[in-house]
Amino acid sequence: MPAPVRLFTLAILGVALPASALPEIDGACSAQPMQWGCVGQLDVRSKESAVRMSGYRNKEILVELDSGGKRQRLLVRGGVAIIDTRPTGHEFDFWGYAFAIPLAALQQAFPAGPLSVPAAPVSHQVEIEFKKRSHVTAWRLVDGEIRYRIVTPSEPSLEGSYRAGLLPELPGDFDLRGWYIAPSPQRLGAPPQAPQPAPVERLEQLR
Repeated sequence: MPAPVRLFTLAILGVALPASALPEIDGACSAQPMQWGCVGQLDVRSKESAVRMSGYRNKEILVELDSGGKRQRLLVRGGVAIIDTRPTGHEFDFWGYAFAIPLAALQQAFPAGPLSVPAAPVSHQVEIEFKKRSHVTAWRLVDGEIRYRIVTPSEPSLEGSYRAGLLPELPGDFDLRGWYIAPSPQRLGAPPQAPQPAPVERLEQLR
């Protein structure tokens, strides 16, 4: 099973995705040619919200969620996940699911990897969720960024961008003051967890 499709399967089953699953999936960055699982940046947008993941060479992940006019950030470093706002719910519980859908779709549409996407828009039909057929259109910009659009009957359409190759790591003095430990996924009906401030003030203290 291709790595992005396997990631999608884990997400759709509700399995908590380990931090080690992203931003590089199954050695995708060192593969020849580079594969879709080498995620430097991935944006996913719908009418209701937008979410972006940035993947770094030291395996840190920064997720940014825009919803209802509000922006939140989640930073994942090893087994530690922290958010930049006082948690009121579990907005980031299934963030891996949001990224798994376009990764699985792009993998099926362009199995040779991101370098195989041409400059002119090309569309393919894929099957990624409960045997639903989706149409994926993708094209490459001159700077290497890939734009895509996913249309599935009776489902909200998705669009976004993808950039292969991990980014240089975030600066050690990245300010974490006012951040909180992200709530862990809980069973339905479980009482909410009390907010816990992040144990450090700078990112370098987590490394």
